[in-house]
Amino acid sequence: MKKDYLNDVFKTLLWTLLFLVLFSFVPEIKVGSFTSRKVDMLSDIRLVKPQLHAEKPDRPVVADSDTLVVKRDTVVRQKKPVHKPNGVVLFEDYSEDGSGLNRFCHALDEVKERPVRIAFLGDSFIEADILTQNIREELQERFGGRGVGYVPMASMTAGFRRTVRHQFDHWSTVSVVNHTKSDKNDIFIAGQYFIPEDGASATFKGISSLKGLSAFGSAKFLFVNRESTEVRLAINKEEARVYNPLSADSLQCIEIDGEISSLDIKLSHPSGFTAFGVYLNDKTGICVDNYSLRGTSGTNLSQVSFSLSREMSRYVDYDLIVLEYGQNVVSKDVYDYRAYTDRMTKVVRHLKECYPDSDILIMGVGDRSRRGTNGFETMPEIYEMIAAQRKIARDTKSVFWDTFMAMGGENSMISYVEHKPVWANKDYTHITHAGGRPIAKKFVEALMYRYNQESGL
Repeated sequence: MKKDYLNDVFKTLLWTLLFLVLFSFVPEIKVGSFTSRKVDMLSDIRLVKPQLHAEKPDRPVVADSDTLVVKRDTVVRQKKPVHKPNGVVLFEDYSEDGSGLNRFCHALDEVKERPVRIAFLGDSFIEADILTQNIREELQERFGGRGVGYVPMASMTAGFRRTVRHQFDHWSTVSVVNHTKSDKNDIFIAGQYFIPEDGASATFKGISSLKGLSAFGSAKFLFVNRESTEVRLAINKEEARVYNPLSADSLQCIEIDGEISSLDIKLSHPSGFTAFGVYLNDKTGICVDNYSLRGTSGTNLSQVSFSLSREMSRYVDYDLIVLEYGQNVVSKDVYDYRAYTDRMTKVVRHLKECYPDSDILIMGVGDRSRRGTNGFETMPEIYEMIAAQRKIARDTKSVFWDTFMAMGGENSMISYVEHKPVWANKDYTHITHAGGRPIAKKFVEALMYRYNQESGL
């Protein structure tokens, strides 16, 4: 008699399903540093209403004041978002006399005579010009200016970036994130520099799909030429201009002015040459530079060279430096961020020494969710990181902005993922290009509120 294998397969599947269903009732088990993950067979198909008040780790009872001290850390947590009635999430100024953005606001009054430059230093949350492209667009519409600003010689996100067409070949990237033997004399706030190989080239072309980016009035190429490299620059596909810069250890800059829509760079005899990037913008108006490094915590900015920063400020100086970090530090079941707070406090103080004429603004982390037993919900550790970042701003007398509240607060990342068009990826951590726009709108609203206050409007 022929054996019924189909029946055996059916029985095996039935027993497997029964086992998994029973196993889903087993709680998490901890053995040393290992923690088992709870099995939920129906988690991907169950309709779960977001938990607007998910349970948090034990915390002290909220006092009558507007702050409380977190048990496992010495940081201070804001009880309520700082906002005005119409919903603007305001900047929190922790300078002694409330002048934390005065220099930048005064610079805006000079925007028709000179470029007013903002640097955004961050991690993958803003890579490929996400968020900053919308802040740039809104501010340039209000105050004038064109161009994308800083572009590295080489980038892993060049094809993903929508604000410039960027092609490159034969460059090695040296980054503070993935190189332990980087030359600290060549580290500036981008956290990376570029070494050319034979045949090194790079092309930068404006785009017309976004406002103010099809052309610009100035192109700067910053580098150090220690030997005898020849530089060829071609503007708008015209005949290349040949430059033979001095052999020196100091920073040099080639600047070309005019109505520029594309820039081509080619190098010959590249030995001893270090490139830092190009800056494409107008001679007046707003310039927003995106310095993003995937995987960074921000603490490696302590390696930024003071002397190089001062040299660079002759060509590219900043009125405002914005720090967007923290997502790479937040970890499950980690609530003590004192070590990170101490290191970033030193970083902010170091940046203030490197750029003494710049105001410093610290962006808190945005919302980030993970799957719990009741569906996706805000990681409770996010609150401790925000508190740590607020303490960094307080201890360095800087300005803080609550990105988390600007996104909508608790479980806002869920609505970003579910939004059409999609505002965030399904890792429930990173926003999309479209998701940067609502946050940028909130940021510019806060900036304009502060500027109008300063101007007496």
